[in-house]
Amino acid sequence: MNILVSRHDKLGDFVVSLPSIFVLKRHFPKVKIAVLVSTISASLAQDISFIDEVIIYKKANFSQNLSEIKAFKADIFIALFSNWAVARLAKAAKVPKRLAPATKIAQYLYTDRIKQRRSLGQFAEFEYNLQLLKAIDQNIKLDFPRPLLSFDHHEVIKIFQDFTQKYKLNKAKQPIALHPGSGGSSSCINLNIKEYLQLASLINNSQNYIPIFTFGPDELSLKQQVEKQLKKANLAVPCYVSDQGPLHFVKLLSQFRLFISVSTGAMHLAALINTATMTFFRDIQGISADRWHSFNDEQYNYILGNLKDFATIAKDLENFCKR
Repeated sequence: MNILVSRHDKLGDFVVSLPSIFVLKRHFPKVKIAVLVSTISASLAQDISFIDEVIIYKKANFSQNLSEIKAFKADIFIALFSNWAVARLAKAAKVPKRLAPATKIAQYLYTDRIKQRRSLGQFAEFEYNLQLLKAIDQNIKLDFPRPLLSFDHHEVIKIFQDFTQKYKLNKAKQPIALHPGSGGSSSCINLNIKEYLQLASLINNSQNYIPIFTFGPDELSLKQQVEKQLKKANLAVPCYVSDQGPLHFVKLLSQFRLFISVSTGAMHLAALINTATMTFFRDIQGISADRWHSFNDEQYNYILGNLKDFATIAKDLENFCKR
């Protein structure tokens, strides 16, 4: 039996699908599992042991997508997120069992449609994904380990040592990441650079921690803005660009004490290896903390309040830094 799992949108959306893929592989160890993902997610998926094959979703090339899906010969197609294009692909590939959440008109191209009403945010996104698997086998166990990924200890230490040497970090202090980018997240609003600098200063003045600004490879303009403001404030904080791929970034973050950001893909990458996350959310149905919080251990999952209440955010971080 072959199973194809589709989550072809953003990197963070793919990351929160990984518990489901892990659970599938554990339940069906002899089954071949492929994923249909975006280009940026493919670079992570290709290095994950419980994924057997990666098909890159090409929005402008339906025929090539269809050819690759047919070649995989899936018996089951699971659309964790569905739109018209993906629904057409699954049906055109003649996959016998096609299941997806019962949303939008595209649902009628699937053989199995599961009502979930995700917009209500009654469960986290990764939990909604897991619940879909019950349509395949009611007896499937939905628990998964945290951290979900593990790496060679010596490799991770080498990556972190190279990082500390490059930025001449104080080895007696643990790094805390401040990630001011949003990666196009639907949370839409964020702290401003001045506020992020205030948090960096707070961390910098603590006894046990050191701040690091992190940026995605497409956030170079934001990095320049932050560096300019750091210089004005006479604040020496390293600015790191994760330009060696998401898996390298995950390995580096495994050595960080905390990751601070809005709800974005980078936050979910930190959760993959159970690094503590401190996340800003908007209290709006569909994009709230209830739906999009990370899947690391609850004790490492800190939800910060309303973004408008910066004083509370700063106080929460100050309390954390006293630990």
